[in-house]
Amino acid sequence: MKRTLMVLFAVMASVLCVSFASALTNAPESPDPTEARVRRREQRPISPEVHDDGSVTFRMGAPDADEAIVYTQFTEGAQSMKEGDDGIWSVTLSPARPGIYVYGFVVDGIEVADPYSRHVLANEWPTRSIVEIPGDEPMYYDQRPVPHGTRVRCSMPAAKTTSA
Repeated sequence: MKRTLMVLFAVMASVLCVSFASALTNAPESPDPTEARVRRREQRPISPEVHDDGSVTFRMGAPDADEAIVYTQFTEGAQSMKEGDDGIWSVTLSPARPGIYVYGFVVDGIEVADPYSRHVLANEWPTRSIVEIPGDEPMYYDQRPVPHGTRVRCSMPAAKTTSA
């Protein structure tokens, strides 16, 4: 009797282990979080996109929005955006002079920064984004090779009030 119970217990344990192992091998693979992040990054729209002629395309993902507007420092007033089939609102603005400009979006009456741009003015409220439109000539803020002196002199004249 004792031996029969032991054999029965061993058979049940082995059946249980086999069924558990087959469940693990048939389980779907867990998604790699790194792959998911890369996939999301690749699916993000590019905004702002500066073209060779100086025109700029702005894009904003807001599939449930009724209205999206972009305002910039290089255009007169706000510009309406058009919604694409994928829920991405976009507009291409005419060429602007080279420089750095501030812009932002108004989505259903709420001012927001460009969620696809890393260049923001954090001290502004509401937070706004910036776009650089490059030119043929270097701008005043660009790094350039400039002549540097070979020696720095510092002279301290004697002070009459302290007799030093």
